[in-house]
Amino acid sequence: MGIKATIKKKLPDSFVQIIKHMKRGHELKYYYKEQYRRFLSQAALPSNEGERQLEALLQYHAHEIEKGLSHNDFRPGFGRRAISCLADCLRRWNAHGYTWNNFGVCEALSVLKQYKKKHADLDEPLPDFFHEMLGIFEDRIDSADLDESGVALFENHRIAPNRTYSQVLNDRVSLRNYSDKPVDEQLLLEAGHLAMRAPSVCNRQSARLYVITNKDILEKAMDIQAGMYGYNKPPALLVVTARISSFVDVTERNEPYVDGGLYSMALLGALEEAGLAACPLNTMFEDRREQGIRHVLDLPDDEVLIMFIAVGNRPEKTLHPKSLRRPPEDIITCIK
Repeated sequence: MGIKATIKKKLPDSFVQIIKHMKRGHELKYYYKEQYRRFLSQAALPSNEGERQLEALLQYHAHEIEKGLSHNDFRPGFGRRAISCLADCLRRWNAHGYTWNNFGVCEALSVLKQYKKKHADLDEPLPDFFHEMLGIFEDRIDSADLDESGVALFENHRIAPNRTYSQVLNDRVSLRNYSDKPVDEQLLLEAGHLAMRAPSVCNRQSARLYVITNKDILEKAMDIQAGMYGYNKPPALLVVTARISSFVDVTERNEPYVDGGLYSMALLGALEEAGLAACPLNTMFEDRREQGIRHVLDLPDDEVLIMFIAVGNRPEKTLHPKSLRRPPEDIITCIK
């Protein structure tokens, strides 16, 4: 018997468990330290101005403008902060000499052209800040392709019955405007049940779903989430979480978000198949807002937030952000 096994045999089991727990804690700190390093060095934070990081910022702020363009009650002159950020990113992009033939850049220039077009179509003057911030880029904006951003028209009558899986995926768009008709709670429960067919690690099924139709709780939660300002509150809200207590080793530290994400995508497909409109909303909160959500929903400490999903019945017609997808070759790599 080795020295390690001999010592282990002589020690009380409770002490051995304490040592194991300390070892796992040390491992977990190491893993998070490495994730901390990688995120700080690679994410689109102010200290990182690589091509990928600036492209991500351009897409982030372009989507803000797309959402503003999709409001049923359009507000001329909106978006000063987002346009200021886009202008700053474009100046930095230009200073680095990065190529202008880039997906995120083309999307940003296109949405700025859509912004100009929307004002012109409504016979509304562009706000002065647009020219002040973007004057040096107006030639590029004017030559941008309008098809690469903006809004699209959702029409409920165009949705075919008895759709295939690929049709459900292709038809699904994030809708933030809903009809006034109350949502049938049974449809929400059935969608949540169907989404349980999503895979999970070792079939541990860590995902949990909260179906919220209580108006007071829904409004409190949505006010904290703050991702649908300018839109009416949805008739129903789904909150997806995942239980940390389902995981057995520190190497599984990220698995709640994987399993929760798989369940959430299956749920979005189930809602689409049921004929409901939905929009996933992030739960990337600072501590104050997360604690607020936990209090409002009375979430147990062993559950992490995955996402909100706003749900309602489809309107007959509504605008939604176009959210153009990248070419497949940007996403898919074949290793042979």
